[in-house]
Amino acid sequence: MRTPPDSTASRCNSRLSRSLLALAVLLILPATAATADLEYELGLSVLRSDNIDLAPTDGISETVVSPSVRFTFDQRGSRVSTTARGSVAYLDYASNAFDNDVRGELAGELTWSVVPKRIDFVVNDYLNRQPVSILTSFNPGNQQQVNVFIAGPTFHARTHNGFRGQLDLRYANSYAETSDSFNGNHYNAAARVLRDTSANQSVSLNVESTHSAYQDDANDYTRNDAYIGYSLMLASLDVTATVGYSQLQFDDARKSRTEPLGRASVNWTASARSRVVVVVRQGFSNAVQDVINRTTDLDGSIINELTSNDVLVGPGAFRQQEVYVAYHFDTERTAFHFQPYYQRSRAIGDFLPGSIDPADPDLDALANRENHGALFAVDYRVSPRSTLSFLLAHDVNRIGDVGRTDRSYIAALSFANRLSRNWSWRADLQRRQRDSSATGASYDENALVLSIAYLR
Repeated sequence: MRTPPDSTASRCNSRLSRSLLALAVLLILPATAATADLEYELGLSVLRSDNIDLAPTDGISETVVSPSVRFTFDQRGSRVSTTARGSVAYLDYASNAFDNDVRGELAGELTWSVVPKRIDFVVNDYLNRQPVSILTSFNPGNQQQVNVFIAGPTFHARTHNGFRGQLDLRYANSYAETSDSFNGNHYNAAARVLRDTSANQSVSLNVESTHSAYQDDANDYTRNDAYIGYSLMLASLDVTATVGYSQLQFDDARKSRTEPLGRASVNWTASARSRVVVVVRQGFSNAVQDVINRTTDLDGSIINELTSNDVLVGPGAFRQQEVYVAYHFDTERTAFHFQPYYQRSRAIGDFLPGSIDPADPDLDALANRENHGALFAVDYRVSPRSTLSFLLAHDVNRIGDVGRTDRSYIAALSFANRLSRNWSWRADLQRRQRDSSATGASYDENALVLSIAYLR
């Protein structure tokens, strides 16, 4: 039997308590609003895997029974705007390959206009699962809940010449169930000057500073950013872009570092049937930002099956370049989705040749990574109530300082049927495979999932 060391009850409490508090704020505050859209799904699924622990040989076959709740909430009012999506699932391992478990995911964002056009208060929370070690397969024994909570006020001022001033003050808390070095408090202040150059176009000048204080104060640092922002919103095109510079100042004796900063996103509705999304980032990053990005990128794209669960959970900052592209095309009976991506990360620290132990490398050494791949998915509506889906994905992950390359594959075939307005069932057949250059890190798994859900 392979089980994590702590009890299910204590894990459930430590994992979800922070996010449940945030969820309560997100849902209760706008409860007095006149219009709100809440959709939820009560489900029960049964999974049968021939290698639940994703072992290279002699994998454990297991059946997992999982009741779950999924929801989306959206509310737009004159004083409060909220959007949230999330899920909670209980996993019962029939053969006790792992301890029974509770898993939660949440992406919630609330803006409360305390004093209209003068003071807003923001509450955001992002919860997902990440590996304890990125060198081990993402099996149930190598998973932890990771949470980022953000809150603080925004002050607005408007001048007679069309300029707007904005001051953001934010507190953030980062928490990981197992990787304690990730736990910390983050304090951000940002001053902005904005001007609307037309009804759908604006520019801004931004200066901000973020101090990160982790459990081990040797990892503390301050990041200072200065950048110009641009925003364009048309009927079929949304564009945002920032260009500037960043500086990292470490609290210890390490030399400060500088790096160009650039971010851009494009959401183009090319036609009534097709949409293109592009996200590009360049500059300093850390695990806190990675957790947020994995939770929110591309509307929770299905690519999360491969790339959302590979965050290096720790306190280190690193240089990062990212490109994500998604293309959606829908016809009356068929929907296509294609998504290539690329990410490159480089550690801030300098490592001498031969100074890294591949079996137990420092977290900063693991930050030197390159990841790329693509996903293709197609849905075919067999009938008005039935859909047949196929998914194929490939991912390549290279960790340069330990000389390791992992090539991962997913192939899945699914059939979903809407029995009535409120009831549906689904069957998923999936194969996962990883070919690794590291000894004992390859695996393959075949799984079947049957599920039934009540939707409201």
